[in-house]
Amino acid sequence: MSEPSKAPEPADRPDEPDETAEPAQPPSPLDLLLERVSQAQRTWVRAAATWHDYDSAWKLALLEVVTGAPTATWVEECWEYEHAVLGALEASGETVASWFAAGQIELGSVTVAFTPQQGIHPERRDSRASGMYEPLPWASITWRTVTTDTTSGVLHEALVAAGAPAFVNFDQAAAAFFRTPHQVNRRFDGHEIVIREQDPRARIERVRIRAAELVVSVGGDDLAGKRLTLSGPTVASQGLDADTAEWSLPLPDGLPEGAWLALHDDRQLLDSRALDPTWRPPADVEFEIEPATRVEALISRGEGATLEFKRELPGEDASRVMKTVAAFANGQGGTMLFGVTDEQQIIGLGDALTREAIDHLTRLISDHVQPHPPFEVETISVGEAEGRSSPSTSGLAPIRRTALAQATASSLTTCDAAATQVQLAPKTSGTLCARVCRRTTVRNAVSSSRSCGWGAPHDRFGRRGRFQLALPVATEHSPCSGRMPHSG
Repeated sequence: MSEPSKAPEPADRPDEPDETAEPAQPPSPLDLLLERVSQAQRTWVRAAATWHDYDSAWKLALLEVVTGAPTATWVEECWEYEHAVLGALEASGETVASWFAAGQIELGSVTVAFTPQQGIHPERRDSRASGMYEPLPWASITWRTVTTDTTSGVLHEALVAAGAPAFVNFDQAAAAFFRTPHQVNRRFDGHEIVIREQDPRARIERVRIRAAELVVSVGGDDLAGKRLTLSGPTVASQGLDADTAEWSLPLPDGLPEGAWLALHDDRQLLDSRALDPTWRPPADVEFEIEPATRVEALISRGEGATLEFKRELPGEDASRVMKTVAAFANGQGGTMLFGVTDEQQIIGLGDALTREAIDHLTRLISDHVQPHPPFEVETISVGEAEGRSSPSTSGLAPIRRTALAQATASSLTTCDAAATQVQLAPKTSGTLCARVCRRTTVRNAVSSSRSCGWGAPHDRFGRRGRFQLALPVATEHSPCSGRMPHSG
């Protein structure tokens, strides 16, 4: 008699899950990012490290990895000093991923160990946008994290070496090596790791703003199916195809206030440009409008947080004008129009508009506001000044800043932050425009007269305000230049 068959042992059932095993952890955002980076054939890397005596080790100061295309000034090089090293090299994405897996990178003749934190923070940037790092040719996502090393040690010594440039300290060397914009409070001891992913599908190449037309040039590897859309209450949008190079949009009522141009794919933003002149337009946004028309457009907007009218140039007592300068410098920037009444009438400066008067204005700003805010001075003819009122034309935002020559509104900062940049273009008849054209860091702004007590507010992140000081002034001797084109 045969024996009854036995039930198989649990070990004979391989498909049955092991309840004792720990569940697999999902990949972190950094792991997913490095997986994408590893697929790149080429990346462009810059890195810097300093030697720390207290634990006899090289510490990573900044690691920057760029995918898609190099920055405009990228070059392979290495600066080696006694206690600092800065290197730029081209590497495959797979090689970069291996650095993170091994926790170390070779810079010149030294090995720098690092362990990145898993938390990583993304920030979207438009093509050629300026910021904390050198601008990129394409729109990008900048991913930031830091190393787990919480020790802080600033290298204060001067850096000199054969075959490398000399610098008074490490921060200056790093700013030059990474081609970062000049910022007084930019430090390179934060153990930063930055990965910048570019999107070469489509970008905005150039924007030309005219009195009644917007012209946009585009480029990219995959334009088909993309759209250009101008923000506003009405839909102004154009679909693109692979051969599209330019889009022209009529603006019978002028550009809407707060205008913003988006290049997108269905619901995904690819590139954009802010067109409202309240903010500094990028270099590829051009205003093709007559200076006199720009001044009239400024006046038609009326006084506000970034615009103020003055009947005449300041005399010896310039406290009110200088308070306005300080307020603009510590805010978003601003424009002052001289030769214009509070009722928006262009009365001009007449014989008061002289070279000496303009020189006097620049000296007042230098004497009363410390440190000196950079600005430009320009005279613009706006036509017969006797009792003229500015046209109340709507939709004139794009002209607001162009009368001044593209100011990067700069906040006031320490006295040694930057020399005052003044450009004068005086005419015997016309309007006068003076504006600030450099960005600096907000720290402090005080009057040489302590009784005024002008302070420079700044937030805990040290964010910069933007200062655009513009002083358009009309004269009664200039010919009529016409009005701003408008609907009808």
